[in-house]
Amino acid sequence: LTNLGNPTYVTAPCPLAALATARGGPAGGAMDGPGSETHAEQDDGDCRSLALKGKWKQIIERVGPTIASGKSSETSEVLAEATLYFVALFKMRNFRKISDEIESFSNLADAEGFSKRGVTEEPRVPFALLWILAEYHVHLGDVATGFDRLYYLLERARLLRDHYGALVSAAPSPSGDAQPVSDVEVSSPDVTHASLHSAWDRRFQMLRAIVVCHHFSKQQYSVALKLLSRLIEEKENDIEAHTLMVHVLLQLGDVKSAVRIAERVKALCASAGTDEATARRANVEGLVLFATGNFTDSIAKFEEASNTPSENLAADPVPINNSAVANMYSRNLHASVKLLENNLTQNHLFTLHKPIVLNLCSMYELASTKSNESKEVLQTWILNHAADDFDCSNMRL
Repeated sequence: LTNLGNPTYVTAPCPLAALATARGGPAGGAMDGPGSETHAEQDDGDCRSLALKGKWKQIIERVGPTIASGKSSETSEVLAEATLYFVALFKMRNFRKISDEIESFSNLADAEGFSKRGVTEEPRVPFALLWILAEYHVHLGDVATGFDRLYYLLERARLLRDHYGALVSAAPSPSGDAQPVSDVEVSSPDVTHASLHSAWDRRFQMLRAIVVCHHFSKQQYSVALKLLSRLIEEKENDIEAHTLMVHVLLQLGDVKSAVRIAERVKALCASAGTDEATARRANVEGLVLFATGNFTDSIAKFEEASNTPSENLAADPVPINNSAVANMYSRNLHASVKLLENNLTQNHLFTLHKPIVLNLCSMYELASTKSNESKEVLQTWILNHAADDFDCSNMRL
C-alpha cells in the first residue's frame, strides 16, 4: 500500500507479510529478506538461499529445464523449487511466461478446484503457487479471472484459519507457540494445528491487503474501504491494522478520519508499552503532522521512530524515508539527500524499498541540473548490491 492512489511517498509500514520465498520467517509476520543472517549458513547453490539473495535469474536458469521436462511435481522438493521458479518469474515481472507455463503445471487449476467453494483441506501444492496462479491474471489485464481466483483463495484461507483455530481451541497444543510454516512447500503431516492456524491467518491478511490494493488501483474505493473496515472490526486492538487504515485514509485525503484513527493507534501503543509500539506511534504521529502541513514537527516524530531501539525495526526504511521527505518539504534538500545516501550505504536492503530510490532520484533532480550524473553513479552502485528484480525505470534516466 506504499504507493496507493496519488503517491506522496511518505509511507507507513505495511504490517502484512510478503510472500515467503524461503523456509521460515516469524509466524504471522514478514519473512526474512535477502541477505538475512538467519539463512546465511545455507549453501549458495540452494534455491532458497538464492531467493534470499534476490538471485532470481539464477533460479529461473536452474529450474526452467525441470519445468519444461514435465517432471515438476514428482517430489515435494522439486515442487518447492518449481514454486520458487514461478516466484522468480513473478519478481522479474515476466507475467507472459508465467501464463505460458503455470496453467498446465500439474493441472493446478483443476487440482485445486478454483470453481469449488467451502474447501477446508490443505492444498496439495504450495500456497505461493496458488497465489501466483491467481495474481498473474490481474497483471496481464484479465482482472475478472484474477479477482475471482483471489477472492476464492481469500475465502479458502479464511476457512482454513477458522478450521485450525477451532481445533486449537478444542485441544491446545502441548508444544507451545506456533512455529513458522513455509509458503513454498506443502505442509508436512507433523505440523501442529497452532502453526497452521498462524500460517493461514497470515496468508488471509496478506491476501486481503493484496485485494485491497487492486481495488484501489482500479479506483474502486468503496469496496476497498469496506474490506479495511472489516479488518478494523476483527482486530479492534491490533496496532498494525489501525496503522494501515491511517495510511490509507491519508492517501485518500481524508485527514479528519485519519486523525481519529491515529488517536486510537496512540492509545493502543501506550497500552503495549514496547519499543516497536513506540516507533509505530511516532511514525503515525509524523504522518498526521505531515498531512496537515506541519513538516518541522513531523521530522522530529519520524526521527523518534527511526531512532527507537527495536530488533524488529532495525532495518525499517519507512521512518527514514519519511524523515527525508519531510526535510525536503522543509526546504532542507541537502539533509534529505545525505540521509537517504547514508542509509542506502549502511543497509543495502533499502534498495528493495522503491520509494527510497525514487525519492533520492527526485531530490537529485531538484538539487542540480546535472542530476543524471548523480543518478548514474547511484544506478551503478545499486546494480552491484540490489536483487535481480530491481526496476531501473524508477531512476528515470
